[in-house]
Amino acid sequence: QPVDPAGPFRAMQGGGKRTEKPNRWALFRRVFDVEAAHKNAILKITCDGKYHLFVNGVRASVGPARCSPLFQRYDEVDIGPHLKPGRNVLAVLVHVYGVDTAWHETVKGMWQPTFGDGALWVSGPETLGLDTAKGWRGIETDAWSQDVPRANHALDFIEVLDARKLPEGWTAPEFDDAAWPDAQILTWGGGGPEANFGGMTIQPFTTLVRNELPPMWEGPIQPKRLLWIKHALSDPSLPLIDRLYTETLVDGEFKIRLEDVVDGVTLRTGPGKDAMLLLDFGQIHAAYPWVELDAQGGETIELAASETLPGEWVAGGAKADARIRRAPVLGNDAHLARYIAKPGAQRFQRFEWAALRYLQV
Repeated sequence: QPVDPAGPFRAMQGGGKRTEKPNRWALFRRVFDVEAAHKNAILKITCDGKYHLFVNGVRASVGPARCSPLFQRYDEVDIGPHLKPGRNVLAVLVHVYGVDTAWHETVKGMWQPTFGDGALWVSGPETLGLDTAKGWRGIETDAWSQDVPRANHALDFIEVLDARKLPEGWTAPEFDDAAWPDAQILTWGGGGPEANFGGMTIQPFTTLVRNELPPMWEGPIQPKRLLWIKHALSDPSLPLIDRLYTETLVDGEFKIRLEDVVDGVTLRTGPGKDAMLLLDFGQIHAAYPWVELDAQGGETIELAASETLPGEWVAGGAKADARIRRAPVLGNDAHLARYIAKPGAQRFQRFEWAALRYLQV
């Protein structure tokens, strides 16, 4: 969105918050060349929202850590192991919440009235000149649906990704981004004493603080049990927030073992019937649920990640056919996501992590 030069004046009068719609997604790229491999190439990065950083197509970092925007935390990432002689690219996916969540605080002061929500900041390595002041391109993408409900008052918007709308190969060095506009530099004001407010400058992230937490360990974890697999009577008229909870389940004729699900399985369903299964990962993990599939294009995969099953803490435990349900206090307490497949082999990984023991698919 454009910089609003009237924003600072409205902010000084006690109002003027900008009203762009929340839940926006942006893609950024910075192409560069290197002559030889770099052992240590430290990149600093943060954003207003949450980012996923890819170096030559490999996800290298996720952040920032939870913080106040008045003391914005940035991450230090060694991108050296991912670089190669010749053409390279940094690609950053940024989710702009535009609302406060349990782990994100929207920007305050004069920044929001002037610039709105959403910003990306990158600095270094000095030898490669990758600062966001130059050479970056970016677009807003509609591959993620914007008009979706929040999971509850503390969580994020439900993620709905249509992979058919995402630019194919946008994280790869060979992708052609010539049609993408140059990234906009967020700054207002400046000048001499005769300028507005004596030349005062407004910029986001005025106080940056290094994230001192070590990178989290990340690796694949397989489910421990397949609790059940059934037919779901498809009802596309149900709202996104209801479908996984309320679609009618009937016993199917699937003869599936857990190892089949882990190694890859073909499920055949009839008209009006989907396949639904419930997996148990044995304990609660901080996890990014993901699936791999080979699709014709247009297939829909829905995920519900939850810490508990109804009845598991009472005498006798959860029933054999128990399914994830809403929590009575927090409302829709599971972490939901919907993925619409593109043609071919692909992988979908939820953008946000979830507290997960059970995964209903």
